[in-house]
Amino acid sequence: MVTNFAEMSPQQRGVLVTNTQANRFPDGSTEQQELLAIRNAGLDALNMMNEVNGTNPFPPQGRLNSRFSKLSPQEHAKRVAQQMLEAGKTPQEIGAIVAAILGFDFN
Repeated sequence: MVTNFAEMSPQQRGVLVTNTQANRFPDGSTEQQELLAIRNAGLDALNMMNEVNGTNPFPPQGRLNSRFSKLSPQEHAKRVAQQMLEAGKTPQEIGAIVAAILGFDFN
C-alpha cells in the first residue's frame, strides 16, 4: 500500500481518515462501529476496483494520449538540420543553428 498520503487515491485517503476517526472513540461505541462499517465498505470498494483494473485502480495522470514526445537535443538538431537542408540553407547556417541547439557557445 502507498505510504505517502499525496500518492493515495481518494478512496485510500478516505479509508485512512475514517480509520483514524474511529480510533478516537471508545472501543465498542456506536460511533466507532458506524465508522468501522464505513471503513470496511471503503476497503471492499478498493478491493473490487483492484480486481477489475489490475493492481492500480487509477490510470496514471497526465497527457496519456498525446502524440507529442519531447525530442532529445541531438534528435531536435538533426531534424532542424534536415529541414534547413531541404530549404536550401548553406552548411555554415545549418552548423550555426545546430551548434546553438546543442548549446555550444563560440564567444
